[in-house]
Amino acid sequence: MAITHAPAKALDLEAKWPEIFEGMTASQVSDVVETVASSWHEGREPEREHTARLAALVRGDLSRAEYRRLEGLPPSRSL
Repeated sequence: MAITHAPAKALDLEAKWPEIFEGMTASQVSDVVETVASSWHEGREPEREHTARLAALVRGDLSRAEYRRLEGLPPSRSL
């Protein structure tokens, strides 16, 4: 018998923080939700600030370099 992991509660970021997703296309919303969900399935609880920065990156309001800086990630190296 296979055992599958399923979180005890549903992840509905659009209902929880609708203002973060205002003006985004369905595809953009899906990109953000899928990214956050992958961490959530690994046990990381979604955080509003992280989700808002990710949405800003997907919308084009933040550059990748600025997103990485705000997230405390090292700058990406260009080849």
